[in-house]
Amino acid sequence: MTEIFFDRQAILDGALKTQAVRLALHWPDEPSEADCDAAIHQIETIEKNTGFARIVGEQPLWLALPHALLAKAPLPEMPSPERLILELPLSMVKDVAVLKRLKTLRAQGTRLALSDYDGSEVADKLLPIVHWARIDADTPAEALKNRVARIHQNDAVAVACPVDGYTQFETLTDLGVEAFQGNFWQHLPAGPDYEPGVHHQALAALKAEMQRPGTSFEPLGVLLSQVPSLAFKLVHSLNDLAQAHHLKLDDLHQALHYTGMGHLETLIDEVEQLPEDQTPAELTITALTRARFCEQAAFVMHMPDQKDEFFLGGLFSMLEAFFRQPESGLLEQMVLSDAITQAILEGEGLMGQVLGWCFSFEQGRVPDVSVTFFENDIASLNRIYLAACAWAHKIEQDPAQGVISVET
Repeated sequence: MTEIFFDRQAILDGALKTQAVRLALHWPDEPSEADCDAAIHQIETIEKNTGFARIVGEQPLWLALPHALLAKAPLPEMPSPERLILELPLSMVKDVAVLKRLKTLRAQGTRLALSDYDGSEVADKLLPIVHWARIDADTPAEALKNRVARIHQNDAVAVACPVDGYTQFETLTDLGVEAFQGNFWQHLPAGPDYEPGVHHQALAALKAEMQRPGTSFEPLGVLLSQVPSLAFKLVHSLNDLAQAHHLKLDDLHQALHYTGMGHLETLIDEVEQLPEDQTPAELTITALTRARFCEQAAFVMHMPDQKDEFFLGGLFSMLEAFFRQPESGLLEQMVLSDAITQAILEGEGLMGQVLGWCFSFEQGRVPDVSVTFFENDIASLNRIYLAACAWAHKIEQDPAQGVISVET
């Protein structure tokens, strides 16, 4: 199978606001000419079918391509040139063709980023032309501080990566780093009285849909998925009923069917008093992306009857990050299907494998597609994932679009 795919990671600032979305192309260690052609085809197909601008929503696209593609690969069409950040590997410093193209792009407004500022002479030569510079987050403190200072002297922004823990994030902030790439935002500390806020725009869209004549549980379920606090309360409230009747929930529509609209209205009254959700927007984007990707993967694997269960599994895979509690304890409080629980906790079953594909595209690892009846290659699977990213950004920006996407 063709090992050509994009991973996706957000670049966040010290206030946990997304500054850009980085898409990095991965391909074999020793690419052939056929791999180059396949990579260009992947870029063209993604642009045609989904559009890179939609994949990153309202954020700038930080595009990381291998050196061999920088001179000839087609670049995405963005709403404006400054919405594209092109990453430069150190290896291109003497590549005349690449330098010529970069000069033109920079003059047109495209911003540039250095892939790995290591303090070397080569890196220093490129530093004056870039707007961003990535640095290794594991660099010893004194050396890292010096590199950050050098980046700032050239009016560029220092981006540390990978940053996977909150303590590391705080340390890097103290050393002058302004932007961060990694999964640290999934591991934020929780105070003793911490409770997630509410996405009030999504809540308003849900209430409006409840009043619409002819509405059904399916669009309500999509809107409900955008208010994790409410979705958790709804599923948790079914514990007694589910245990009495030996029920296991496998989708939000089912939960709504058991509780009825009146109970949902009561729960809405409870969460409506909560403050606006202060969690990073990237949490919602990631949860919705996983949900949509898992749902679409069910179709790919010829299991459309399990799409809702896969959607819920993807959505609730982010419970720990939302509630800042161990996911095992949270899942124990809900009567979810065994397939969902085991997929999230142990990565078991087909749903667990699908979630694993999602994690791979989030972390830049080659996904394991050893399922015997999986007919698509990694590049095709990656396109489904990136389309899910576009859907998530659309829904996060305008929750009511979730209803439209269900109806169409």
